[in-house]
Amino acid sequence: MIRNLITSTVLILAALDVPAQTTGKHEIQIGVGLHSDEAVIPHMLENFVNVLFGWSPTSIEPKTFLNISYRYRLKPKFSLGVTTGYRSRTYDKKHDRSGRYGYKSKSAVMAFECVFHHYHKPNIAVYSLAGLGSYFKEERSILYPDETYSDAAMTFQATPLGIRFGKTVGVFAELGYGYKGILNFGISGKF
Repeated sequence: MIRNLITSTVLILAALDVPAQTTGKHEIQIGVGLHSDEAVIPHMLENFVNVLFGWSPTSIEPKTFLNISYRYRLKPKFSLGVTTGYRSRTYDKKHDRSGRYGYKSKSAVMAFECVFHHYHKPNIAVYSLAGLGSYFKEERSILYPDETYSDAAMTFQATPLGIRFGKTVGVFAELGYGYKGILNFGISGKF
């Protein structure tokens, strides 16, 4: 599944017309998002209430989101982009629909993003972004592999702070909430 997403993204990017005068307007990021879950904050609030009333907190399962993003700078302070990515996790807890213990969850995300550039020098950039898209999830029972559940829904990303270091090739880190996780970091290339 991840190979298909990466192959599709590379083919789309290869089809783009890249004249010489647009050098530096295109950017590709390959990243890893930690705690990629749109429900992290509600889970934390639920645990706060549980602890407040003396109940035991539930465990929050960390999810890692492998992603690739393409961005095109339309104006000096604004870029549009697309992100695709994949996350999977094995759970030993009870599944919501089947009631059986132990299942594997895989999901793919495709989203469009608006990037707002606040500060830009040749070797450092500070930005924020907002993204909206959809995810497609499949959950499969470990003991009963024929038992699968699929789901699709809207997803979002709100990143108030992103920092990129480097001129043509660089590294980046983003702090936010949504499909990319609380912390998303990786490598980036501009052309």
